[in-house]
Amino acid sequence: MRTTGKRYSILLRFFEAYGEARVVFVGGVGSLSFASNRCVFNTRGAPVVEAAVSAAIASSNYLEGTSGVPALVLQLPNAAPFTVLGNITSGPIEINGAALTLPWASLNVVAS
Repeated sequence: MRTTGKRYSILLRFFEAYGEARVVFVGGVGSLSFASNRCVFNTRGAPVVEAAVSAAIASSNYLEGTSGVPALVLQLPNAAPFTVLGNITSGPIEINGAALTLPWASLNVVAS
């Protein structure tokens, strides 16, 4: 597998924010590795983390935002490779606007 563009890595960070925009946004042509981060967000309706990339790895993150609002939103091209594993979130994880499905849904925890 070969992806084009840049390679983004956001690892072992703590983000805390308040407001109307998301805590983390990554956009562009390239791949993303987002792992072992803790994000706390006090908002009314925005996701905690959003990424629009060509491939994604999201693992071992703690994402706390508004209950019921997507905590992680990934926008990927059709048939793009991704893995979402071992995350604890306050709301659902979405891939291209749809809730995370099996096998990935059972490998992440939505805690209230």
